[in-house]
Amino acid sequence: MRNQRRRAACERDWPQMTKLRFVGLDVHAETIAVAVAEPGGEVCSLGVLPNRLESVRKLIGKLGPVKELRACYEAGPTGYVLYWQLTQLGVDCQVVAPTLVPTKSGWAGENGSP
Repeated sequence: MRNQRRRAACERDWPQMTKLRFVGLDVHAETIAVAVAEPGGEVCSLGVLPNRLESVRKLIGKLGPVKELRACYEAGPTGYVLYWQLTQLGVDCQVVAPTLVPTKSGWAGENGSP
C-alpha cells in the first residue's frame, strides 16, 4: 500500500518533469564538451565549445527556457566560474565532487585500473 501511494505521487509529479533537459558538461581550461539528455531519454552530444562566457551564453540560448534546464559538471581545477556563469543565466547547476560519483564495483577508471 505504501509503495502504491509513493508511485502515485511520483506519477502525479511526472508531467512537470517531462520538459526537463539535463545538460552534462566536461569542463577543461580551454573547452567544454556538452551532452544533453532529452525528456524522452535520448542523449546526444552537442560537441565542444570554447570555455568562454559568450559561448556559454549562446549555448544556453539555443537549449531553450532556463527553467527547463538542469546542468552538472565534475568539480576540478577550473573551479566554479562556469557554475557562477550558469546560475547568473538562470540555469540550475550542480557541481559534483568526483569522489561522490557512484561507480560500479570493479569499474576501470580513465587510467584503466579499478
